[in-house]
Amino acid sequence: MLEEFLDLNYNNSLMITQTDFRTGDNVKVYTKIREGEKTRTQIFQGTVLSIKGRGENKSFKVLKNVGDVQVERIWHVGNPGSKRSW
Repeated sequence: MLEEFLDLNYNNSLMITQTDFRTGDNVKVYTKIREGEKTRTQIFQGTVLSIKGRGENKSFKVLKNVGDVQVERIWHVGNPGSKRSW
């Protein structure tokens, strides 16, 4: 089982530490969420469903199972002011 680690910050800065993941891989996406003056990290772990676009327009969709419910989420790689490590 291959796990990739991605670091996502909601305030339009995105740092991807590894981009050699493919559809079907299990990934963990770390999202930094600001609540008032505090910041916490939320982990979204699931399977990559699709990867679309290239370069600044690249996005990927991750599916997570929570009990009997499946949650899909899309992340865009090319946000303005984003920090990337390819």
